[in-house]
Amino acid sequence: MGELDRMCQQLLSFARDASTMVTETLQVSEFLEGLAAAAAPSFRAGGVTFEWQCDGDGSVEAAGAELFRAALDVLEAASEAARPGGTVTLAAACQPEGFGLAVAGSAADPHACWRELDEAGALAAGGSELSLAVARRVVQRHGGCVALQTRGEQYTLHLLIPLRPQLRPASTIRDTLFAAA
Repeated sequence: MGELDRMCQQLLSFARDASTMVTETLQVSEFLEGLAAAAAPSFRAGGVTFEWQCDGDGSVEAAGAELFRAALDVLEAASEAARPGGTVTLAAACQPEGFGLAVAGSAADPHACWRELDEAGALAAGGSELSLAVARRVVQRHGGCVALQTRGEQYTLHLLIPLRPQLRPASTIRDTLFAAA
């Protein structure tokens, strides 16, 4: 797909609300395997080690293609932010409270590289900035939330999604999953 087509798709996704979302049952382990396979080439090209793990298996009701694209956009941003020789880790966990993806790595300024997750300047900036804002919107449409934790140059970006869209408030899922971490 060309860059212009991709940006048009991103804008359409950005404008959709949860009432238009069509969900399917995704097996977490299969979703993660496909995501890791799709992301690995961009890490290899940048000389970055990419590791992934799945803690527990289960299923989640989600708009599969949208969630996959959102998670892949986040991983591509992590690949771009990583230094050659660095490591980025993707971890997934499926718990009774929800499904969580955690992307961990390091960057010179983690807040700067993830700033585009906020919608404010993303529409004007376009490109990867728009991709990250769309990723946040996709997670929110599922009733989930995105949270960034940093310590110096180290960061962990959490994408937290209820097992069924709009099942529980995102703050409840976030508090439960972060308490377990």
